[in-house]
Amino acid sequence: MTITADDQQKILFVTTDDGRDLAIPYQAVASWKALLGLDSYDEALDTIIDHTKPDAEPIDWSDRYEALAGQDEPQPAAAHVSLFAMPAAAARGRSALSGLEDVLAGLELDFVNQVKQGGNQ
Repeated sequence: MTITADDQQKILFVTTDDGRDLAIPYQAVASWKALLGLDSYDEALDTIIDHTKPDAEPIDWSDRYEALAGQDEPQPAAAHVSLFAMPAAAARGRSALSGLEDVLAGLELDFVNQVKQGGNQ
């Protein structure tokens, strides 16, 4: 798998091992991590990629939004990205999203705050 980050557009361009070309916005990675309660941005990216497959199980997004909005305290954004959450990252011995942690954490915090405010921002 190859991942190229475009910081100007805030998009990850991914070519999967099975030859699919994907464009995944940074915001999608941040919001999936928050909504699904994942441990890392690598795990969020891996989950997004898995859900682009036709046989992927659907996610009940309304329940996820309600759960996130109902949390008393916002979940703190991850200070780091797991080094081995994503198979491609593990093969390289580092995060597939190395260098993007601060940007993704800021997007995640903004997203969580927006959900908690009912989407009015």
